Amino acid sequence: MTTPQLLGPNGAVLPAGIGAAIRAMASTDFSAAAATRGGSARDQHLAGWNPPNLSADSSWLWSKDQAVARVHDLLEREPWAQGGVDRKMDMIIGASWRPSINPDHEALGITLEQAADLGRAYERAFRGWSEDPLWRGDLEEAQNFSFQLHMVTMEQQVGGDGLGVLRWKPDRGWAYGTALQIIDATRLSTPMGRPESDTLRGGVELNNDGAASAYHFRNRHPGDLFLGTSVGAYTWERVERREPWGRPKVLHLYAKDRPGQTRGVSRLVAALSRFKGLSRYSEAELGNAVMNALFAATITSSFDPAVAEQHLTANATAGYHELRETVYDANPPMMGGVRIQHLFPGDDLKFLTTGREAGGFAQFTMTFLRSIAAGLGIMYEQLTGDWSQVNYSAARFAFIDIWRGIQKDRARVAMMFATPVLLAVLEDAIDAGLVDLPAGCPGLYEAPAAHLRVKWIGPARGWVDPVKEPAGALLQMALGATTGEDIAADQGNELDRNIPILAAEAKRWKEAGLMPPSMADMIAAVQAVDTQPEPARQPAA
Repeated sequence: MTTPQLLGPNGAVLPAGIGAAIRAMASTDFSAAAATRGGSARDQHLAGWNPPNLSADSSWLWSKDQAVARVHDLLEREPWAQGGVDRKMDMIIGASWRPSINPDHEALGITLEQAADLGRAYERAFRGWSEDPLWRGDLEEAQNFSFQLHMVTMEQQVGGDGLGVLRWKPDRGWAYGTALQIIDATRLSTPMGRPESDTLRGGVELNNDGAASAYHFRNRHPGDLFLGTSVGAYTWERVERREPWGRPKVLHLYAKDRPGQTRGVSRLVAALSRFKGLSRYSEAELGNAVMNALFAATITSSFDPAVAEQHLTANATAGYHELRETVYDANPPMMGGVRIQHLFPGDDLKFLTTGREAGGFAQFTMTFLRSIAAGLGIMYEQLTGDWSQVNYSAARFAFIDIWRGIQKDRARVAMMFATPVLLAVLEDAIDAGLVDLPAGCPGLYEAPAAHLRVKWIGPARGWVDPVKEPAGALLQMALGATTGEDIAADQGNELDRNIPILAAEAKRWKEAGLMPPSMADMIAAVQAVDTQPEPARQPAA
């Protein structure tokens, strides 16, 4: 049998290969296969869902200002949002962030003891800057480094970007010239009159490789126009990302989740509509409750409204209403206290209750808050403070899962913000003679990774069960799965700082004729708690 030839739009015979491909496509049932793919046009659940395929910047920068304004408004008005962000910030930054520095002695070509001494000297120098009681490390002289870090991380979590500029201020009366300025991310924008392009996006100037080379900041926040301070709102400052020798100048903290992404996306954006929906639902229920409380009942008359309309001026109608007014003047319907109301003959007292499905309000709110907590990266129980529905095992498992995300956030803060600040401050300390490098040791910018092998210690992870979990940590140490340094860091402490303090405490115990608690005694106490039977419940009286 001869295969019919296929003709093209102009009537010409199509080549054999193209004709065979068209016949194969025509004979294939694509509906079943395509329905299982996310790009299907026939799947009933995906029909009509046709979002544009945009780049990271084109999908976000055009709506960023409006979205961030809504997020800030949400934080001012919704306690759930503010409480959720505060709890997450307490886990990421807390009240204190400090470095534990252990330079790589092999890479630096120095001894282990020299590296340990150098690390301690670095820590002392940084404490002198970060914990200055006059706050000279802050350009605005308002807070120390830990609280500056808290503020910039809050900006990143809420608006997507946390920004700081390291200013050089050598005239502040001390050895350090570095002053950190935290800048509102709204000020980072493309100067007026300059279009967005491949080399300038959202105020970030890019080189040919796509790396940030400079940042453009408004000299004042655009919202200051409402205060009448318009000077600077329409002028921009261009700041290089780094000095020619490598010293950082602009610090940009954001989650770069897609290639080519220039600006960060707020964690609250995905939950904005849910927050607003929950807010409106709560306000509607509150309004209903207030309405029911203010308008408890009404008095209705048996008088026919149609008759009243037709005979509004009739003597009988007027007399009827006058008589009703006389009765209610003598017996006011609205009185304080409890009393039996005497109604005019034919009138009826009707109690008002606005019918609503209020019984499902708690479950509906719980469902919304769970999705909001997931968007924030925290537990539902942390968001609401309600721990009544979880036991130890469930709480511990959930917290471990959440803690992985917190560790990632901490690592990002350290990599993109805290460690570059440390680098600049230590440059000051070395130049000022506060830190002496060992002989033969390469310079700070020659081997920055070897000099700054640093672990940042933040707030304690804490324990759900303060008896079982420390015992488990001791077992992990015995197996070599962890170290005392790691355990101390998880609890917001430093082992090197704790050991001399513990030695001094043990000495004082012995001088007082007492024996300090031993590890064996503590393990025995834990085992006694674990093996002790639970008391029998007494029958109810």
